[in-house]
Amino acid sequence: MRYEKIDYLKWFLVIVMILFHFNYILSNVFWIYFDISPFFLKNVQLIWWSLFIWISGFCFAISEKKHGKGIIRNYFNKIVILAFLSLSISLITYLSIRSQFIVFWILHFFTLWFSLILFFRKFRYLNFIIGIALIIIWNAIWSILVWSKFLFWLWFKYDWFYSADYYPVIPWFWVMIIGYSIWVFLIEKNLIDKVFSGEIKYLRIIWFLWRKSLLIYVIHAPIIFLILSLFFPIRY
Repeated sequence: MRYEKIDYLKWFLVIVMILFHFNYILSNVFWIYFDISPFFLKNVQLIWWSLFIWISGFCFAISEKKHGKGIIRNYFNKIVILAFLSLSISLITYLSIRSQFIVFWILHFFTLWFSLILFFRKFRYLNFIIGIALIIIWNAIWSILVWSKFLFWLWFKYDWFYSADYYPVIPWFWVMIIGYSIWVFLIEKNLIDKVFSGEIKYLRIIWFLWRKSLLIYVIHAPIIFLILSLFFPIRY
């Protein structure tokens, strides 16, 4: 069963993401600024990250119910695709606009998260406790800098580390597994249909976009960049 209300929420978040990245590219690549509070932008980004990752936990739980043990094969294919896209994005940004080099993007995060959740799924509701423990650990270690250049994917950054977009496994992994454990509970107690079933007929006009969120996530930033470059000079 497809939950259209979740799809609409996902598409609302996609629109917010496109607007956010439009402003980011305009201000950081072309140096054209809107009078928008950095505090407001930071909180919009934080809420968007959390909701998008939380919904991804829901999608995994629904897929797990549908495919059963076949979920491993199903998500292995997604992991391979995401890994290819992630490495491609890092390479392209490194070669084209070095100042906007993306070391560990949200697609990098999902590549690792989907790999990890295939293991953590066996803990079911215990993932909620694991997530709380990670929050406590996070608050104790978030400011630590390390000498190693190979732990940035967790969060442990060396002092001159930079990534134009950055979604490390910690702290976002706990958002995922707490959300996943809640979704599993709602699904197993047959509560999910009461909240998210039904249609919103006036929004059916965007139904054909439901399955294209990954494509749009990958291509929207280059399209924004190309359109803006027709009107404004790039400033490095």
